[in-house]
Amino acid sequence: MTAPRLNLGDLRELCDRYVPARSRHRDSIHPADDELWWHAHELGHLLTVDPSGVGEPMFGLRDGVTPPTELVCRELAAIDVSRRLLASAARSDLARAELKGTDYSTVGYPDRGRVRRILRKHRAQRLPRTRASLERRLRQVVAAARGSR
Repeated sequence: MTAPRLNLGDLRELCDRYVPARSRHRDSIHPADDELWWHAHELGHLLTVDPSGVGEPMFGLRDGVTPPTELVCRELAAIDVSRRLLASAARSDLARAELKGTDYSTVGYPDRGRVRRILRKHRAQRLPRTRASLERRLRQVVAAARGSR
């Protein structure tokens, strides 16, 4: 018997359990029905941010501090992970809604090479497709963040 695939409830529960509230965007705490992609998006940030950013407001990515191009690439990396998590949960419709809610200058940013390097650095090119394997990966990321302090 194969392990059950991810579902939207799994993404919400894993986000609530592993993504520090302090790091989350305020809209992700209680998203509207048409923004249920937020949990996958926040997991995307957790899986693509440096350990020192875990627990920091907005994962340590701040306007005026983080270079604008790096902010865009980090956002695109989180969106890429989110899209794949939502597809694994059979909710590609929410991935489309996330893109629709993202400003064009971010979605249309041309430097995809930097985004790929971020995904590679954080071992996020291939994602777990079951709750158990995703949870194992999230525990590793949180443990690494604790070890970096």
